[in-house]
Amino acid sequence: MRNIALIGMPATGKSAVGRQLSLTLGLPFVDTDETIESREDASISSIFERHGEPHFRAIEEALIAEITQAPGVVATGGGVVERASNLQALRSWGWLIALVASPEAIARRVGQADQWPLLKGQVVANLERLWARRAEKYLSADLVVDVGHEDVDGVVRKILGFLAEREPVSSIEVNPGQAQPYRAIVGTGILGLLGYYAREAGLSGRVGILASPAAARRHGEQVCDALQGAGLDPVLIEVPSGESVKTWENVGGLYGRLLREQIDRTGCLIAMGGEEVIDAGGFLAGTYMRGIPIAHVPTTLMAQLDSCIGGKVALNHFRAKNLIGFLHHPRLAVVDVAAVGGSGVRSVRAGLAEAVKYGAIADADLFAFIEAHASELLDADSRRLPELVARCLRIKARFVEEDEQGVGPRMLLNYGHTFGHAIESSTGFHRYTHGEAVAIGMTLAARVAVAMGLAPSSLEARQTTLLRALGLPIDFSGVAPARLVEALWRDKKRQGASLRFILPVEIGRGEVRGDVPIEMVESVITAHAPPAGAGG
Repeated sequence: MRNIALIGMPATGKSAVGRQLSLTLGLPFVDTDETIESREDASISSIFERHGEPHFRAIEEALIAEITQAPGVVATGGGVVERASNLQALRSWGWLIALVASPEAIARRVGQADQWPLLKGQVVANLERLWARRAEKYLSADLVVDVGHEDVDGVVRKILGFLAEREPVSSIEVNPGQAQPYRAIVGTGILGLLGYYAREAGLSGRVGILASPAAARRHGEQVCDALQGAGLDPVLIEVPSGESVKTWENVGGLYGRLLREQIDRTGCLIAMGGEEVIDAGGFLAGTYMRGIPIAHVPTTLMAQLDSCIGGKVALNHFRAKNLIGFLHHPRLAVVDVAAVGGSGVRSVRAGLAEAVKYGAIADADLFAFIEAHASELLDADSRRLPELVARCLRIKARFVEEDEQGVGPRMLLNYGHTFGHAIESSTGFHRYTHGEAVAIGMTLAARVAVAMGLAPSSLEARQTTLLRALGLPIDFSGVAPARLVEALWRDKKRQGASLRFILPVEIGRGEVRGDVPIEMVESVITAHAPPAGAGG
């Protein structure tokens, strides 16, 4: 998100609008006149009277040079445009937004204008004189908003609409066969635009924000402000993190909470957090009052490049992951990659496992992109993550459009998941993150493909090299081979006496196979199992 500089005549509401924008967008706020008064321990009027306007303008110019070294929203004094250096610095720093009104409208606001030294006396005539001198500079702004008949909320909504249209984002269209089309919007620092995007998607009313503790702590206040600024009525509902959120007990308690918060079919839910919160939130939205809308705000890389679209929602059974579920597509996904940095390196690695999956079975160029930028992606580099997330979501959207129910081509997206889910469930959903289990699962699947003669050994070696470079595990521990095989038979892709596996045949292409000999699967698992007693 670019910074915002508010310019305009005195008393056009720059300070009030700036403060609300600051809360909504999660950016620091500076009022230049207030800052100067505080530092000089004197009012603007007294500075003018004692030292003259040139002295004040020099102080103001130095402050603008200082402010534009850090992110934020700034409300400037009316005369900041008098010096070209100020306009140049502000324009290079962020969006230049002018608030304007007629001299008569401003005069009604300022009264005798005691706090504005250049307006004292004949207020309207002085306003007209200043406007004539400054109008060209105000009107050269990126956005000009007439505030004569707008309250602060209305002005802020106009600015948010401008930002939503101008900020560099990727918009991924998802067109599932049986559900309403929707968008995933990918960008950096765009959480503050959530309210605008939500209204654009048709969401309204009372909004229950289901948030993991970490997401609530880091983003709850900003998201509530963004929704309130767009005229929605949010309530933050903290839910457990991790797989513990995907239980009957947890979801059963949330139905009562939604009733107490007076959320009905005129409102909606927002799931904010990792993939588990999105799974559980989607399940809750799809069953509460026979279904209400939901939007997804993923805050982990895993959720951003995979779980936030596609409509698959599920709860866990103690014997199998994602056993209880259905399809309930969101109305919107707002993907702010800036949120990933706060989720921790282990979480980032888990998400990158899913990105490797996309490359391995669907896009050789994406696989090469991850290889080339592994270290930057591990650092959650905001220059690379938006491209990675958008590319992965476009692949998933394509599969969803071709096969919404996941009975055909979409099954390829389960590469690594047959083994991975078995590893997760047989270790009690605690030993490995989902991404780590998928990384191990992809490794086992590649070994099966090589053993069957479907893929060259170089494929396994290349994939293993990349997974290791990303700090991901390739072998399992903590579970006996026989128990892992038993867990495989509970996989929801099982067909009678056959197990289906997604196997890679070359980097960028995979196949769904139902002819994998179970003896070969057992052989691969046993060959790479830890020594007896190792790993707990």
